[in-house]
Amino acid sequence: MVSSQVLQKTIDELRAITRIDLCVLSLEGQKVASTFSEEGFEPEYVREFVKSPADSQVLQAYHLKYTMIRMWNTFW
Repeated sequence: MVSSQVLQKTIDELRAITRIDLCVLSLEGQKVASTFSEEGFEPEYVREFVKSPADSQVLQAYHLKYTMIRMWNTFW
């Protein structure tokens, strides 16, 4: 499983490059890692977005992008 520290470091580095604030949320709408502290929207909004067929949506001035991260265990 990807740890929140790795995700935080990654989005901090992306923020330094892009100068765009980023946030990683769980499917339940809980913040996992973020480059900003503002609590912008309710977890219910994220849950509804995940259920929708859309892969991208603008909500309350936030651009939500649904990306599924799958991890495979590889045995050599």
